[in-house]
Amino acid sequence: MSTAFHSKVHLLSLPNEMLDRILCNLNFQALLKCKEVCKKLKVYIESAKETSYIIELALAGLEHNTTNTWSKAACLESLRKYQSGWEKLEWSEETTIPMLTAGMWDLYGGILAQADENQTFHFLRLPSDSRRIEKKSWTVEPNVGDEVVKDFAFDPSQDLLILITPPTAAFPHMSLYLRTLMTNENHPLAIQPFLRHKVDLLTGRWIPTSLKIMQDYIGLVSFYRAPVDEEDSSDLKEFRIWNWKTDKLELAIQTNDTRSFAFASDKHVILANQYIPDDLENSECYLVLIDFKAEDEKMKKLSEVQNSVKLCYPDRVAGTALMSFGISSELPPGWTPGKDDTSPFFVAKDERIFTVSIRFRRGRDFAFDHFIPLAAFQKCTNRPSSTRELKWSEWAPTETRLIQTSLPASLVWANFTYGSRSIARELRKKSFSALVYDFNQRACRRDAILNGTSTAPGKIVGGDEAVWKDTLETSLPFRVCSRSLPNIRPRTQALMCSGDNIILVDNTSGEMRIYTF
Repeated sequence: MSTAFHSKVHLLSLPNEMLDRILCNLNFQALLKCKEVCKKLKVYIESAKETSYIIELALAGLEHNTTNTWSKAACLESLRKYQSGWEKLEWSEETTIPMLTAGMWDLYGGILAQADENQTFHFLRLPSDSRRIEKKSWTVEPNVGDEVVKDFAFDPSQDLLILITPPTAAFPHMSLYLRTLMTNENHPLAIQPFLRHKVDLLTGRWIPTSLKIMQDYIGLVSFYRAPVDEEDSSDLKEFRIWNWKTDKLELAIQTNDTRSFAFASDKHVILANQYIPDDLENSECYLVLIDFKAEDEKMKKLSEVQNSVKLCYPDRVAGTALMSFGISSELPPGWTPGKDDTSPFFVAKDERIFTVSIRFRRGRDFAFDHFIPLAAFQKCTNRPSSTRELKWSEWAPTETRLIQTSLPASLVWANFTYGSRSIARELRKKSFSALVYDFNQRACRRDAILNGTSTAPGKIVGGDEAVWKDTLETSLPFRVCSRSLPNIRPRTQALMCSGDNIILVDNTSGEMRIYTF
């Protein structure tokens, strides 16, 4: 009879090189468990650069970029500098660039783009001190013949640039040209160099109002404005989603109430809808979460969409008019940097907050920001019930955060949410401050444990002197940091943010001030 030979091998008795290799293949949660085994292993994990980087990266809501070739010690130093800058709002550089006057612009993936009056597109890769990203600028000529570009979008991770031209009487199609971002060539991953759909109504104007990219998908809201002298001068709004690589239309709906939208996954989209009747007091705001992969491509009304859920907002006090309602979030969930991006880390694929900005008028303006994490939408899509409408009490109080603000969010410069952060303007007497809200839940839990600090549930009082009928309580934890910005006229400015920058848009001087971390 043979007997098995048993030998105890203590982890800490292994050579450091072997121990490091084992620990560095563990994830964040496993390393935290290892720290609980014994004091020596805890000290070892906390003192090693490699394991410290894994833990601190996860706590920051970030992921390591596999194209980066730095040592883990260099990555850790970069991470700590990056986090310290954002947590204290201490930027390392401030620069100013002119605003171009053509009115077309976008901010996505750390790149700021503007078009000039000659329809030349100027791209600027914003710098980062902590992540060692150098500033880079280039221009693109649209090269669309006699057509005029009315909107554009881009995604540096896919080297993708989309240019939209409206239909004309001579060519009744809306065209979306699919180009490479750096060289303006036809994109090699698209089976066609453009997407086109025919438009029937041509006496008025078709205006693209919102264009977003989500991996293989493009979402577009377009608006038809009828001539005022037409007998039936009603306007029309349509929302479409295509797979830009395969030229396949995934969703087409008529939705006159939609003001903006955001992708929640590669199969879900969120519409921010504002129903405005002739009587503004009876207006309604709501979100619609649609599984667009479960729908067909036939044009339908929003009410005919089967795979959707309506997320309702609370009742308002009589006499309260809804003035604006929109949703903002960048980057889309699942986004990863391109192969040419060698920076050390990026915002984690599921670390997303969506900011819904609401403005009411009841004698004066009331502004609110409603912060919704990706997890809240995921719960709505994974619910066992087939209910197609959720009351506020069924989806919002414990999963989200509603905050009243002193200044409403900009409807034009709407890129104020990035990852788990959202930036807002605050007016205190005569001073103007930037507020950065951070909804990274791991960091919130860490602060609660280490410092005994946590954000209590927030109450917004309802009743006759307010806009909401009932007092609203929401409890999603968050952290906030503010910094005063001197010599600013708050009502002529807007704030935006990217992963490495805060951008102050100054409409008075026609400049953008860029603060770099």
